Amino acid sequence: MIQHSSALVGREELLTGIQEVLRGEALSGVYVTGGTGAGKSVLARMLIEHLGEEFASFQLTPAASLTAVPYGALSPLLGEATSSDLAYPRTVLRAVLTFLRKEAGKRPVLVVVDDAHLLDGSTGYVLAQLAAARAIHLAAFARPGAPGSAELTSLTRDGLVQELELTPLTSADALQLCRGKLGGPVTLGAGERLRAEASGNPLLLAVLLEEAVATGALAETDGVWFLDAGELPVPRALVDLVRATLLPFDTAERTAFDLLALGEALSFQDLAALTGEDTVSALFRDGLIERYPQHPVLATLSTPLFGRVARTLVPMGRSTALLAKVEQITGSGGAHLPQQARIRRALWSLECGRAVPAPDLLALADTALSVGDPGSALRLLHHAGPAGDATSRVLRATALFDLGRVEESRTALEGLLETAADPEVVSAAGILEVRRLLAARGDVRGVEGISERWKHALGEGAADPGNAASENTASGNAASEHAASEHAASDDVGGTAVAAVTASEERRTDFRALGLNRSGRYMDAVGMLEPLLARGTDGTAGVLARCLLIEALGELGRSTDAVTHREVAAAQLTGERHRVAQLCREFTLRSVRELVHSGQPAAAQQAIDAYTSSGTPDFGFLSGSLAALQGALEVRAGRFGAGLALLGPAVAALRRADPDGLLTYALGLTAWATAVHGDTDADTDPDAPTAEREDVADPAEAETSSVLLGRAYAAAANTLLDPSLGPRALLSGAAEARHRGWITCEKDILGLAFTLGHPRAGTLLRQITSTMQGAEAAVLTTIVSSWSVKDPEVLVAAADRAELLGLPVLAAHACRRAMDLYGVNNDVRSQRLLAPTVRRRRALIDGALFPELGEEAGGAPLTLREREIAVLTLRGFSNRDIAQALTVSVRTVEGHLYRIFVKLGITRREELTADLEPSLLAM
Repeated sequence: MIQHSSALVGREELLTGIQEVLRGEALSGVYVTGGTGAGKSVLARMLIEHLGEEFASFQLTPAASLTAVPYGALSPLLGEATSSDLAYPRTVLRAVLTFLRKEAGKRPVLVVVDDAHLLDGSTGYVLAQLAAARAIHLAAFARPGAPGSAELTSLTRDGLVQELELTPLTSADALQLCRGKLGGPVTLGAGERLRAEASGNPLLLAVLLEEAVATGALAETDGVWFLDAGELPVPRALVDLVRATLLPFDTAERTAFDLLALGEALSFQDLAALTGEDTVSALFRDGLIERYPQHPVLATLSTPLFGRVARTLVPMGRSTALLAKVEQITGSGGAHLPQQARIRRALWSLECGRAVPAPDLLALADTALSVGDPGSALRLLHHAGPAGDATSRVLRATALFDLGRVEESRTALEGLLETAADPEVVSAAGILEVRRLLAARGDVRGVEGISERWKHALGEGAADPGNAASENTASGNAASEHAASEHAASDDVGGTAVAAVTASEERRTDFRALGLNRSGRYMDAVGMLEPLLARGTDGTAGVLARCLLIEALGELGRSTDAVTHREVAAAQLTGERHRVAQLCREFTLRSVRELVHSGQPAAAQQAIDAYTSSGTPDFGFLSGSLAALQGALEVRAGRFGAGLALLGPAVAALRRADPDGLLTYALGLTAWATAVHGDTDADTDPDAPTAEREDVADPAEAETSSVLLGRAYAAAANTLLDPSLGPRALLSGAAEARHRGWITCEKDILGLAFTLGHPRAGTLLRQITSTMQGAEAAVLTTIVSSWSVKDPEVLVAAADRAELLGLPVLAAHACRRAMDLYGVNNDVRSQRLLAPTVRRRRALIDGALFPELGEEAGGAPLTLREREIAVLTLRGFSNRDIAQALTVSVRTVEGHLYRIFVKLGITRREELTADLEPSLLAM
């Protein structure tokens, strides 16, 4: 059931900023712009509620019907004004001012204007004059680009009023709004998909939520709300809104709007040719159309959801006529358009009964899959001719799989890998079989079997271009190169065929390496991928090879070596040629995981943000694997509550589908975060029966580095809750990781043991981190080394370095251990100096991971008065000077000094030196 919450989600900071401006003396007010449904009216109402006791507030709500009536919107402030008072602006000003002063008394006056763009010119002039004279505080809310009152908008140009903007909701805001209205957790992918569909507009998002729940597209399972993979239903409530938006349009404006709704994009030049330059300028100024992302010469609707609704309102005859007009100017097909707009143009043509060549439909269906739009791909394939065609079959099977229709996909793909003749179809069929195997949590060793069938389908010349250890590979590649050269010289068709086989072989090598990574055979994967890239492999195969290499190098502790491959892959993915949804997903998965576990949180968050805003995100990936990794990022940063908010829905999503094998990892992280955070009611133990049943049946396949690390987190959680259990499980897991060569996994497990205070963990951790690359490994080496030699100064410096790297848990832990060493050395003064830093770092951690500072840190902190006296003393004030400054007796000062000396662990005032002042002020 939808909960109609009035919470001002995503607008709290803006509301605070407006209040600060109105309370200040520098400006006369604010002019806030935002589109329809952005929350202007709600913000205006909340502003009046928040400032109700400080200001005498008056709200004006202009209407379109009053724009031609002088002072029509001002009537609530005219009180008992007569007709003669309305004859001149000066008398109107006097009447309004008299009314406001009478009603406000001694309180300052706040005038809030909703829909300020509808103000008549006379009212705008009066309000501008009152604001300029500081007789009122003004808060005006208007649509961006709308004409409005020239006098009112001139206040912003003159610097008298601050202009602010209601920006679209962020991903976090949208997720919070969804949670609030649904009354429970929602998957990250569902929140992001709804936000994207609504263009970040809170009103549209709320309407979409209502419709999705009503139609069952959004449903609750095990306490978490999931969104199905199909197209979101068009909200019935939006039909009336769109009709109301279109009602005041003239013929040209309606034509321009319909053209962009039906075709998604059209150049500004062509749109102006069809509807007139003034029409295009007016729609752009009113914020109804905007520049197409990354294509500034193209126009598109500002709210794509309005386009979906508008398409249902255009009669077929009109749609066909508009298409004919567009084709007269631009030609058919829209080859100049970006990918998604080309897809829409083709669908528009099909809807109008136009024939589109089958090769074009197949190519566009492939494009639709590459940008993450399987629904459009299926519609295109429906018109592409015989369903038995191999290319059509593999595209259809892929689209069905992406839509979650797994059984239909399996039927469509059945036997295709063995019968396809086209190397590209063979590649697509092989890739889909691997994806299906992993999604079903099948035995990862089955990847090699698929690879062999793939090789057989390519024929006798198929090779393993990435396997440097195989002599047959080298000779096979040399033969392929020779054959390609011979054919290119004599027959371009033959050369193209050889190139297609080579490209398919490279893709096959990638997926063999994927199987090796999933089996934990990272050294073997590196040995396969590095030669492949050394051969100059580019394109899709090259990008995926780098993604897999990033993962393998990261697991082997070679984070510095992974940087180059990440940078090259990122650069390749920014080009239109490689903007393939699946590749972006693979790159993000491998990059974020490597960055999280090599201690690069800022870079990891940047990678997550880049993927979320990429325009072609996989919402299932966002809900499960990426949400789990983002939860890991929060947990490692000490934000355990925020981590749990992400991990709970992520675990639920991964229980449904776990193509990346991260369920046990996410369960273990959740158990650890739950134990640290103090909420022990959640059913998140990876060793619980439920989690065990969800492991792959084959123990060899199940024991991946992710599974091992997940179980280590669970063991750490159990140890934290019951210290008598000891570190046996953690040390056993670390030994297993070392045996398998999973260096980064071993480092993380030993880090947990070290955090929990196991004496042997430090030595073992130093042995492994000293062989690893990266700043985190270097800091860890310094921390455990300085701890072993009992050097608190070096430990403190290492803690500072950890904080700079964005690793607050590590920084707090090192700092806390330094205090322990100072205590062992009876250096109470140094403990006192360090205590404020420990408290500050401890406050950054959302949980009870470390004990609170108590008497072992040198007693209770100084009181406010004690800090004042201590600071004055170290600055050279005598006891009498201090007594006079604070208006207390000398005996009182002496008593305070005695307690200060005890708390600071000193015996005389000479030990109160200047280096103590920052610490004293921070206590």
